[in-house]
Amino acid sequence: MRSTTLILACIAALAACDNSSADSGVTWHKDIAPLVTEKCVGCHNDNGIAPFSMESYADVEPFAPLMAAETAAGTMPPFLAEDTDDCVPRHGWKDDLRLTDAQKELFQAWAVAGAPEGNPDRATALPPRAELSVTDPDLQFEIPSSVVIDGERDQFWCFVIETNLDQDRWFNQLQVNAGNPEIVHHVLIYNDVDKALDPQRVTDGKYECFGATGVSGASLIYAWAPGATPFVTPPDVAFELKANARIIMQVHYHPTGVAETDDATGIALKFAPGVPTYRTAVQLIGNSQAPTQSGGLLPGPNDPPGIVEFMIPAGVNQHSEFMRFTLSSETEQFIWGMGTHMHYVGRRMAVHLRHASPMNGEPEQECLIDTPSWDFNWQRGYVYDAPLDNVPVARAGDSYLLQCDYDNSMANPHVVAALRQQGLTAPHDVHLGEETLDEMCLGAFAVATKIEPAP
Repeated sequence: MRSTTLILACIAALAACDNSSADSGVTWHKDIAPLVTEKCVGCHNDNGIAPFSMESYADVEPFAPLMAAETAAGTMPPFLAEDTDDCVPRHGWKDDLRLTDAQKELFQAWAVAGAPEGNPDRATALPPRAELSVTDPDLQFEIPSSVVIDGERDQFWCFVIETNLDQDRWFNQLQVNAGNPEIVHHVLIYNDVDKALDPQRVTDGKYECFGATGVSGASLIYAWAPGATPFVTPPDVAFELKANARIIMQVHYHPTGVAETDDATGIALKFAPGVPTYRTAVQLIGNSQAPTQSGGLLPGPNDPPGIVEFMIPAGVNQHSEFMRFTLSSETEQFIWGMGTHMHYVGRRMAVHLRHASPMNGEPEQECLIDTPSWDFNWQRGYVYDAPLDNVPVARAGDSYLLQCDYDNSMANPHVVAALRQQGLTAPHDVHLGEETLDEMCLGAFAVATKIEPAP
């Protein structure tokens, strides 16, 4: 009996040693699973937008070398806003997905070691996963009828959604859910308070609408593009929907070469607690084709002599367009979030704010955002990690400077893919336009303005 007890004790001790040894290096349960849950699983889950799940060791283990390469290159997790030599915003970003050098080294070491699982009994507690949808929305709407996208041309459809609200309501969360991600290029959400839309334009709750809605008085609430996270406002900030207001959802569809159907693109909204101090909206600023009184398009390096135009020459791998816009509104605008938007030829976009009369220690010029490794497939809004009273403020006389850099050569893999869609093998001159194979230079500014008391 005594010898049996000793043998069992030795076996237990050896097992403990084996378990300790198994977890002495980088393992899934101890090191990698917490990082993947925090940074990756929001997209990489069974119902996510990513191509495969990363919710378990069995899911992830075959991709260990790929994960090491992508994280080392900084392409994963996707987070395009970066500090650069000429752009360091005053504040960092909320929900920053970027990995530290030490975290990248963990992925490298794990792949080199053969992606060991480790001991699940010694697993590190998992953090909450990132949410890419509104939790428990109070209202949800979907497009009222389906649309079939075929042929070679982009299509723009506006869907008319009746909210049937019996009173004015304020919302602090909004998310667009693409019904068919293969063809949904972007979505613009408009608040149509006046209901000025001619009903004869509408069939089955939709009408074609190149550009904007074509409806007088409709105001933009939100702009969505692939990779965007939920629109969540800062505390005491919300956007308003009036009683019985109408939502117009403009959806830009890009064909894939085969007939595709969208019958489920929609939005989810969550009520704010009471009436806020600040109202918010998203302003889209840019896309100027010519100089204007407030600035507009500025001269570029490849303009013809004496002409200022937005044109990206074929084969040029370093081309820039610059735009300046001077503000005239007397209302202070608190810039709490930023985004950039280009198409496939785009390589980098930066936005600066110049203060005409700096106040409260502001710099004369500050950079609001820089996305130096632009990728059309990963667009999102970026929210400053700062209280509202400390974010950049734009006033009358201040100006925005937009710089957009492009690579219209075969060295740009996105250009190669775009040409393939057209059956072409060489670049062509690219101009400003709405369609996917045109180009843009557009800043998205999430701004809050103080609500003045009624007289």
